[in-house]
Amino acid sequence: MYTVAYSPKGDLLATGGDDKLIKYWSAADGKELRKSEGHGAPIYSLSFHPDGTRLGSGSVDKTVRIWNVADGKELHKLDGHPDDVYAVAFSPDGKWLASVGYGGNLFVWDAAAAKPLWNQKVAAGVMTYGLAWSPDGKQIAVAGSDNKVYIFQVP
Repeated sequence: MYTVAYSPKGDLLATGGDDKLIKYWSAADGKELRKSEGHGAPIYSLSFHPDGTRLGSGSVDKTVRIWNVADGKELHKLDGHPDDVYAVAFSPDGKWLASVGYGGNLFVWDAAAAKPLWNQKVAAGVMTYGLAWSPDGKQIAVAGSDNKVYIFQVP
């Protein structure tokens, strides 16, 4: 496994890895509850929507996907990353989903409409491996391979 995420209520865990599956687990007893299938390569990142009803995923298959947590069905496939997707995170209000990839491209997606709002290169020659939203949702911090943090204002 490469990634694990707790649901906002803490009752559910989601995992992803080399098997290209998202697995949902009971946090109380560790039993597997269901699976989501659709990615064509390993899954590197997961993020629960703040209300716990959806899950975002990022994969080496260069896609970001949004899943219905209740039944594990895919809701949206978001294409546009030219490289492997290493990190995804929902904004604090759940309206947007941010993603970064190996090649240093930052995307912000409209989570409901499944469309890109904006994207940009983080910095020339910098690979990106992680990201985080500020608590007010106005900034995104991105971790670069050059040991720097890049902070972007969300338009």
